[in-house]
Amino acid sequence: SLGSGAFGEVVLMRGKVDSQLYAVKLISTKRAKQNGIAKEKMMREAKSMQRLTHRNIIMLRNQCQRKKGKFYCLVMDYADKGTLQKYISDRGQGGIPTAQVRTWLSQLCAGLHHMHRECRMLHRDLKPHTLLVSPDRVSGALIIRISDLGLASMYKSKMSMSKGVGTHLYMSPEKARGDTHYDEKDDMWAVGCILYELITGVFISDVPLIPQG
Repeated sequence: SLGSGAFGEVVLMRGKVDSQLYAVKLISTKRAKQNGIAKEKMMREAKSMQRLTHRNIIMLRNQCQRKKGKFYCLVMDYADKGTLQKYISDRGQGGIPTAQVRTWLSQLCAGLHHMHRECRMLHRDLKPHTLLVSPDRVSGALIIRISDLGLASMYKSKMSMSKGVGTHLYMSPEKARGDTHYDEKDDMWAVGCILYELITGVFISDVPLIPQG
């Protein structure tokens, strides 16, 4: 098992055809329904996610049902170097080298551009824990890949969105105060928070939000 959440767990599996490792999210349809998420809605959102085909996004390769519909399964790319949060923690204060920060920031923005402009989708919960580090299949260099698209949503101009979705410390001011008409700038606010953490090696959660004295 690679981890667990409110609706199920993520397990590591190897493909029979290509022998590649994949992260498979097993979602309990019963737990999801208890939280107001119908199986049909998950299937529609998964279909939308399959449009995301970018090297800096963890791609959804397949979807299926298991055990007579008790579990909804999402087959995704596997990133074997863990989360950006772990990478920053291992480096400690002082942060990531400037050249690496510049490269990863460019990759993160490229992945978001694909989500925002080409697929009209917001992530809504960007943070170091939802960004994964993995070797590029061509160059072998470590790259950043956007993951955990469970709160992602399609959007249109002036469309009303769900309020309070995401992690409070990385929310844009408009979403944090309850505004439902936020857009891709909400994701970009989170990018600014992540950039601070990359440079300093200090997480936003450890920074006093109100000056003391």
